[in-house]
Amino acid sequence: MKDNNDVYHQELIDTILKQFYRVYHDSGYGFLERVYQNTLYFALLDEGLKCEVENRYKSIMMDT
Repeated sequence: MKDNNDVYHQELIDTILKQFYRVYHDSGYGFLERVYQNTLYFALLDEGLKCEVENRYKSIMMDT
């Protein structure tokens, strides 16, 4: 049985994928990655999602 968190995540994934395919379909193929990246960014903002483009973060590698 799915809880509310699972439903929220599935709706979020569906929205992101829907916008990805819309951007690719509307733009066509052959552009640089940056063109698709910027177009998808604004499409996600239009859907009301908070997002950032290539946000930098620190990562630490740990020995196992």
